[in-house]
Amino acid sequence: MLQRLEGWERWAVLILQVFLGFVFVMHGSQKLFGAFGVLALVVAVIGLYGIKAYLVSRRSQEVGIRMAIGATPRQVVWLVLSDGTSVTAIGLGIGLVLALGIARVLGSVFSDLLWSQVGPFDPIVFLAAPVLLAFTALVASYLLARRAARVDPMVTLRAE
Repeated sequence: MLQRLEGWERWAVLILQVFLGFVFVMHGSQKLFGAFGVLALVVAVIGLYGIKAYLVSRRSQEVGIRMAIGATPRQVVWLVLSDGTSVTAIGLGIGLVLALGIARVLGSVFSDLLWSQVGPFDPIVFLAAPVLLAFTALVASYLLARRAARVDPMVTLRAE
């Protein structure tokens, strides 16, 4: 099945297989917590794409005006990407600070149950989740920016 997929779909399936592989290596209650972690990551990725799509759709009139006065599609892509990158950086910064605080609290509560193999401040976890979310945000911003750059300015301006 993986051979039939192309582009980002193939990468998404591979990333999901890697995360699910980590879940099935664990034992007992660790499987449950791991499964909830993977589920939370999938929901976060889907939500991130939805938020990016909403933010780009709200700017469709602005993109139409910019293209009507001479902006190139490359400039529109750069505009959406730079805006998406700044929002992503702020969100990742706030999320990492909150995750460190929550890991400290959960580390003391679940110390005997979970942290036999992985500590509450495991660098792989604190590196993998933000990298995956940042990658997803950049891909979502890029795909949505390309779609926004293909918009006909007259159709966009006529709609409002």
